[in-house]
Amino acid sequence: VASKPKVLDLGNCNYLRRTPDLYTLVSLERLILEGCRNLVELDPSIGKLKLLTTLNLNGCQSLAMLHEEIGCLEALTEILMPRSPYGFKLPETFGNLKSLLTFDVSDRQISKLPYSIGGLVKLKRLNLSGCMKIKELPDSIGKLQSLFELDLSLTSLGHLPYSIGNLKQLKILRMSCISGITKLPSAIGLVQKLEMLHISGCQNLTSEIPEEIGLLSCLNLLDLSCTCISRLPNSINNLKQLKVLRMSHISGITKLTSAIGLLEKLEELDASGCHNLTSKILEEIGSLS
Repeated sequence: VASKPKVLDLGNCNYLRRTPDLYTLVSLERLILEGCRNLVELDPSIGKLKLLTTLNLNGCQSLAMLHEEIGCLEALTEILMPRSPYGFKLPETFGNLKSLLTFDVSDRQISKLPYSIGGLVKLKRLNLSGCMKIKELPDSIGKLQSLFELDLSLTSLGHLPYSIGNLKQLKILRMSCISGITKLPSAIGLVQKLEMLHISGCQNLTSEIPEEIGLLSCLNLLDLSCTCISRLPNSINNLKQLKVLRMSHISGITKLTSAIGLLEKLEELDASGCHNLTSKILEEIGSLS
């Protein structure tokens, strides 16, 4: 049993600059390198670990890139990424990680996602929040057929790709505080299972919300707070599952659409701080039982 270890913990080895040859450790399932702050390179032999499910690189602040051999880890379900102050590069082979379930690079110095990202067919959660260097998403992101949650908050995105509409399993989309976003694509209406849509703090979102948002029949939370939209589309009355509508501190809103009165399941309506909302609250709001 000792000759076939399943776990190798080299955590906090401060003098480790390169991982050892792992060629003989073919039974390894977990490789822990957390806190190896001077680690600058993973030995290419890591690609031989066909049974590896967890790779922990958290705290490996000197590691600036992954070799293409990382794409050989077909059983990998979890990879904990480092926070490198120098920036971090993902190889194109990253998309070969067919078993990866979660990819969290929040607050990391990653400037782009490889086009191959669409190959992560089992990925359920993708967290890019705080990745200020990311300016665009590859169209291939629409191929993430298992994606359940996507967090794009505090990135430097200028737009969402139209392929976002292909994310048929997506239930949670967070894109708060993205200053470069000026409009939502009509394809947002194709994300059929979306339940939560957070757009708060997108202060340059000045275009009208697309009518296609009314196609989101499963939506139960819509947060538009601190944007600069001028009105809500009438199609909002089709959001029959909507329970929470937040639209506080939207200076461009001068009146509420009568369609709000048709939101039968609405439990919370927050329009606080809408200083230009001068019209009387519509009689239809009284039907919100």
